[in-house]
Formats: sequence, C-alpha cells, structure tokens
Amino acid sequence: MVAKISSFYRDNKQLVDKQYRLFKSKVNMTYKEMVDWKKNKCSRAASIKIDEVIDRVTRLLRKPKTTWTLKDFTDSKKVVSYISRATKISDSSTPAKRKWGCMKGKNFYALRNWAYDREKEKRKPRRNPDLETNGKIYRLERALWSGTYDALPRLLTYLRQGWICDDCGKDDLLCECEKCPDCNHNRCVCDFIDLDREESRKKVRLLTWKLAKENLNDEELKYFVVKTINVNHLSHFHEYPEKVQKEMMTIYNKVY
Repeated sequence: MVAKISSFYRDNKQLVDKQYRLFKSKVNMTYKEMVDWKKNKCSRAASIKIDEVIDRVTRLLRKPKTTWTLKDFTDSKKVVSYISRATKISDSSTPAKRKWGCMKGKNFYALRNWAYDREKEKRKPRRNPDLETNGKIYRLERALWSGTYDALPRLLTYLRQGWICDDCGKDDLLCECEKCPDCNHNRCVCDFIDLDREESRKKVRLLTWKLAKENLNDEELKYFVVKTINVNHLSHFHEYPEKVQKEMMTIYNKVY
C-alpha cells in the first residue's frame, strides 16, 4: 500500500526535502535499531522525557518524507539541533549507570536516544583502492540505494559482459545488444514496471542483494555491506526489505 502524500508535504515539497536530507545526514541509527534500543535499560540512563525523545525520532525514521506533517518537520529540527550540539561534547569517563552495566557516559546514551550511535563513528571501512574502483560494487551500490528499476539494466549488463561489450564495443550504459522491445530498456525490466512504487523498490532491492551475494567474493561482500551501512546509504537503510537488513547486519556484526 502506497502511503498517502500529506498536504503539508505537497505545499512545502522543497522545504521538506531539504530538511529530510539534513535530518538523515545527522542520525546514524535505523528505525529497527531504535525500536530495539528502547527496550535496552541503558536507554533509561540519560535524557529528560526519555520515551518522548525516543518515540519522536523513531517516528521520523519510520515515516516516509512524503507523509511528514508540520509536527514532523518541527520535530526533525529538534533532532538535528540536539545531535549537532551533543556530538561536540566529549563523553564523560564516569559510567552513567554502573549497577545496570551502562559503563559509557551519559552523553553516549543520550545521543543514542536521539538516534546517534557514537560507536559507529569508529566503524569506517578500510580504504582499499581495488575495491573502491570495483565496477560490480559501484553498480550494486547504485541499484540498492535507488531501488529503481532504471538502475537494473546497467547493473545486469555489467555483470553479464563487464564494462565493454565484445559484440558492439559500447559500454554497459549504452549497449543495446539485449534491448527489450516491450519496456524499451537495454535489459528487460518488464516485471518491475507495472508494480506500485513501494513494491517495485522492494523487488529491485531484493534482486540487487541476491546479485551481490552471487557475484561478490567474501572480501568484496564484507566491504560492500560495511560501506553501504556506514558511508553511503544509511539514510535509506531503513527502507530496505527486512530480509536484506537482517542479512546485511549479520555480516556487518561479524566484521565488527
């Protein structure tokens, strides 16, 4: 079911889009992580009005920007403002709640209540020039991030033939050797076109993740997962199908 566009978004699209990007650039926890975090007793070790703080940011992470209301817009500004201030403050060496096993400082747990995990600041993928220029990883990243079927033809073509086609001599973007006469794309994406936007993106992301597992070796897959979660697409991670999120987090947690 496609979420109904709010009148506030319809009337303030550019403003909401800009604020949504800013909000997503500040938080680094997903909707599911926030749901799980609220159950952790250490979430009670900091913040005033704890449930209100956690529920606010969790709601914003769950809702598509097209459904945002004036309240969502205003609340997102509170989140951005707090994280901007709190991340400039060094965490205390005094445990917030020693008897609960909450051994970090209060600032650490307060930031988590606002959907910012300081532990993730340390989790940067090691630079590897060979992997960073890997054509498979680049095209898989784009397809997973966008979730649109327009990204599939180039990905499928590259996985089949590499960058340059031996038959026509054109690159993976321009090669039309297997162009579909029905959908008019360089690779057939007919199965995705008639679906509604949400279902289409889910199907594209499931296929992209399947292709990643089939075409990347262990080292490449780990790099792809870490880069996807930490660097490139955290703002979209909560939109990925649950199966994709779960499997990626399993690999991610093994790395760290």
